[in-house]
Amino acid sequence: MISRKGILILTLVFSLFSLLMLLTRHSQIHAPDLSHLRSTFTHRPDIYNYPITLPDLPDQLSSRLADILDQPALNHSEAYHINSAICLPKTHEAVGDTQQLREELGNWEQITPKEIIKIRSEIIHHLESLGEDAVFNFDKAGLRHNETTKGLVITAGNKDTHERAITSLKMLRSMNFTWPAEIFQYRDEHLSSELNQTYASLNATVRYVQGVSKDLMSDDQHNYQIKAHAIRDSSFREVLYMDSDNIPIRNPDFLFDDPMYADPSSPRVTFWPDFQKDHPANPIWRILGISCQSDEWRIDSGQIMFDKAGNDGMNLAALHIAALMADNHKYWFKLAGGDKDTFRYAFHLLRIPYVHAPNWVAAGGAPTPISRDSSIRFCGHSKIQFDLNTLEPKPVFAHAQLLKGANVDHTTASQVFASVKKSNKALALKPLSGSPVEIYDGPRGKCFNLLGSVKNSYEIWMEDLMRIGPDPAYHGWRTAKWEREWRQNGGYVGGW
Repeated sequence: MISRKGILILTLVFSLFSLLMLLTRHSQIHAPDLSHLRSTFTHRPDIYNYPITLPDLPDQLSSRLADILDQPALNHSEAYHINSAICLPKTHEAVGDTQQLREELGNWEQITPKEIIKIRSEIIHHLESLGEDAVFNFDKAGLRHNETTKGLVITAGNKDTHERAITSLKMLRSMNFTWPAEIFQYRDEHLSSELNQTYASLNATVRYVQGVSKDLMSDDQHNYQIKAHAIRDSSFREVLYMDSDNIPIRNPDFLFDDPMYADPSSPRVTFWPDFQKDHPANPIWRILGISCQSDEWRIDSGQIMFDKAGNDGMNLAALHIAALMADNHKYWFKLAGGDKDTFRYAFHLLRIPYVHAPNWVAAGGAPTPISRDSSIRFCGHSKIQFDLNTLEPKPVFAHAQLLKGANVDHTTASQVFASVKKSNKALALKPLSGSPVEIYDGPRGKCFNLLGSVKNSYEIWMEDLMRIGPDPAYHGWRTAKWEREWRQNGGYVGGW
């Protein structure tokens, strides 16, 4: 007969084993370790004593907000000493936004601990003002517990963005993607009755973001800056968000059945990787109260899977923070790679995890002459993003960011998406996977190109790259046939 002490020991061993299995299974869920930063924070300075009341907030949020101000607020030199040891500067400069670093480094160094506390406090006060609405509530959403609604969300506004959105919708419908769609724009943007009718025929409804105007948001007046507002304000609990310049390669609804997203213990939000990383000198690490994440890429928010009820309803709170950052874009976009990284920052600030899509982004484009002697250079215009399968990943999205500004003669159907360039080391989960990217001005317009190798005294990057032509199929994607269908549905090169 086992003694009571023996039973306790067996129970403890079983619990530890279960925890180990859970952590192993969800190794692609991203949540930073903060323990080493805690040890640097011993005395609470007066600047931390901002009036935070946390009135009638849900328990899962109030404890996290109270914890935000307890994070260390370091000056530049203190934080850089920690971060440069974790994220080697020369290595990160090879995959970073060097222009941003040149232009903003001086400003970054001047951000003081007092300013950091003020920024955090403003975010906390914003969530305080929302009260119980800051987190997802099934009753207020008109849903039974665990009931869901799913839909597609796209942001558009001017003629070109609406035309691209309609093209993508037509392609999705031809792929038997049946989810209803909501197209968000500013209220002060005009929409013709013809466009409204076209959207209605595609089971799409045009809606307006709440509380912001086009003039208020940006001098550039781009609609991509309202994507957090659009996801938040949509009538769906679960959202597939796509930029208007994102072209579907296959029906994406299967992504929501992938265990990496659908498992009950999952954060139920998925971000795809971009080509760059945040530099260790970036003050965002100080604002978030975490160390530089060497394994973390900036995100390509041209596609997002998002469940507002995920992370115990806290995913909605992260949306509120991302929308606030977009409202204050003149500050936050000097730290981020545009609006896209405000999502990632919001999750870090609340200390809630997200799923990092595991496959490295590829470049879609075509070889192009770069000189009179006909030398060839790869010109990428689209980010090719894959599903969540690491063994046999299939391309799902072609985020055609640079195709808008290209000056390609688009009368030849196989010309634009002639090839795919991808690192042989396909996983984006390791700190230095993938390949560094160069951005240059070519005869076709602005291009990006994956470089074969970058060598320095710190790291050796992958050298061998493969380029796959339009036939045979690239992981089941016949690019020439797909491009013809894209054109038949209204796809074109150029625009805004």
